[in-house]
This record gives sequence, C-alpha cells and structure tokens, in this order.
Amino acid sequence: MASERGPVIAGLAVGAAFVIMFSVFSNVGACGAPGLQISAPDLERQVGYSSMILYGTVMSAELRPADWRLEGADLRYVVTISADRYLLDETGEHRPTVTFSEYGFGCAYPFRSEVFVDNYYAVEHKKGEKALFFVAKTEGFLGTLEGDWTSFALFDKFVFVGEDGEGSRLLQSKWYRIQGIEPVTEQNLEAEIKALF
Repeated sequence: MASERGPVIAGLAVGAAFVIMFSVFSNVGACGAPGLQISAPDLERQVGYSSMILYGTVMSAELRPADWRLEGADLRYVVTISADRYLLDETGEHRPTVTFSEYGFGCAYPFRSEVFVDNYYAVEHKKGEKALFFVAKTEGFLGTLEGDWTSFALFDKFVFVGEDGEGSRLLQSKWYRIQGIEPVTEQNLEAEIKALF
C-alpha cells in the first residue's frame, strides 16, 4: 500500500512545483512599468512635468507594494524629504517636508514576504541623501500610495556627488551616470532649469 502512494505523492509534488513556478514567473513578468523605465529623463521633460523642483534631504524611504491586497503588486517607494530650497513650487506653499511615491520597478509578494527588484534604471533613495528632486502632481494612471505627489524614472533626481576644483558643488543623476555624462555644477544646472520655465 505504501509503495503505491509513492508515485502519487511524487506526481502531486511535481504538479505543485509547476504551479508555484508558473505563479512566480507570471507575476514577475506582469510587474513593473516597462514603458516608463526605458524613457530618457531629459531635463526639458523633467522641468515641464514637475510641479515642484527642490533641493532636499531624504528623511525616510520605504519600499512598499502599491496594493497590499494584491499578490505580485508593483513596488513604490514612499519617500519623505525635508525641503531645503525650492526652485519651483506651483502650490506656493513651500512646505518644509514633501512626501511622494515613486515606482520601485519591481514586484512585492506580501503573502510570501518576498520582494523582487531588478531594474537598471530604477531610482533608489537612501536616508540622509541630499539631492535636487523633481516632483509632479499625481495623475490618475500612476495611482497613489500616499499623498498626492509622485516621481518616477522620467523625473530621476540629481544627487550631490562632490565639488569641482573651484569649490562649486557637483550633481549627477543616475541616468547621466549610466550614459557617461559628467556631473554638472549646481549653478549651471539651475541656469539650465530656469531657462526651461
């Protein structure tokens, strides 16, 4: 009797493994936003779509699924920054902190406690990081996780990476770094941005 159960149990195990593998790979393939992640975040587009452009420091950055109820949900960063100085603020409020959500370009499986992040262009945020942020008013197709503001790969950010030989601070975005574009001085970047208003 026991010997007859062996093949049955083995067959069930193989079937279950197939179902699990199919579920995992099908969910991974469905997550992320391929149309956004490969779009070049040129400065003109960043400025044109932004409602706020500001220097700030990352206070917190938490990677969360967009919807905890969904298995294989797209990831978002919920990022809160302390605002140091505004170049643009269409709200006129100049709030001291800004919280926005950003696509993390991966998948979260909350019911399996798994996170999958694998994207060359994904913009990451680290606590204490100082940068120039481009933030837009959330429009419907992006969806909201927290608040009414969003940023994503199209907007990127320019992080402070050092100083030049004359004491000017240098900034560089991830996209510029990937493309081999040298860091730009704070003054030159601001001049470029203001010319696009």
